[in-house]
Amino acid sequence: MNLVPYRYTVCRQGTPDMDKSMGISDDSPRTSTLVLSEFIGCSPSLSGAIRVNPWDVDAVADSIYSAVTMSDFEKQLQHKKHYHYISTHDVGYWAAAFRRIWRGYLEIITVNGAGVWVESVV
Repeated sequence: MNLVPYRYTVCRQGTPDMDKSMGISDDSPRTSTLVLSEFIGCSPSLSGAIRVNPWDVDAVADSIYSAVTMSDFEKQLQHKKHYHYISTHDVGYWAAAFRRIWRGYLEIITVNGAGVWVESVV
């Protein structure tokens, strides 16, 4: 999965030390707007992003125009939504989700001493 949009959003969030060195106040609103290919793997998880077919040149131009002319308030909302998703869906979240799937949908049943994988309906 291409994680560049995630990295971009995290960088736009900044850190207190980075803000101090750049002269940005702590309460300064964070903004970011993403224009993503609809084919990129992380596109569904960043639901506020502007998705576009990269082979459609006119649609790409329209998407870039939409991103550039978007209001600051909307950029702030998108950034907040994306950053919240990215910061809460870390490796611990994915590991716990993986464990829940394996526990909830697959069971090992021992039949005559042999382990058999059976998909259960939960």
